[in-house]
Amino acid sequence: MLRDYVNTKIISFIVLLLLLAISYADVVKKSSSGICHGQQSPHYDRTKNFKAFDSLDKCLKSGGRLPANYKKSEASSNSSYSRNAFQHWIDENKTASILAMNY
Repeated sequence: MLRDYVNTKIISFIVLLLLLAISYADVVKKSSSGICHGQQSPHYDRTKNFKAFDSLDKCLKSGGRLPANYKKSEASSNSSYSRNAFQHWIDENKTASILAMNY
């Protein structure tokens, strides 16, 4: 009985740690000076006094600003689809066009 209780507590503790790690995975920190630091910011780990946000957009909408040296990474860009990005792929037998017509 005691063993089951201890095992339950250990499992609960591990689950809690995992949930905390997941919840802080994409936190954007707005510093006391109003600068929004995403995880790509060199000052992210040094920012201790902050308000947490789910996204950079929400932080900025709350009145925050980007760091002076902010560079938008390609992974975080919200660019739309561009066919030019796929010029290396040529549909020589036009099967993609035929398949698209069937949908």
